[in-house]
Amino acid sequence: MTISLADFLSQITVNPMLAVTVILTLGVILVNGWTDAPNAIATCVSTQAIHPRAAIIMAAVFNFLGDNIQCGGGLANIQHGGFRR
Repeated sequence: MTISLADFLSQITVNPMLAVTVILTLGVILVNGWTDAPNAIATCVSTQAIHPRAAIIMAAVFNFLGDNIQCGGGLANIQHGGFRR
């Protein structure tokens, strides 16, 4: 089954439960990113495995790459005809 982005957005405006679900899902993903990066940095620095500056740079680079890879795959799918199940 394929649904276009326009159809998905129209369903969000018609179905409030879908809108709430999408907003809550995006919120969970955002909070998860906020908590994972500091924990990873703190673990590396507190065990003195790497220096604080290197830990912060690595976290920033890999969080940026992770977001782009995850979102890029979804955007490419939308551009080529919509979501597929």
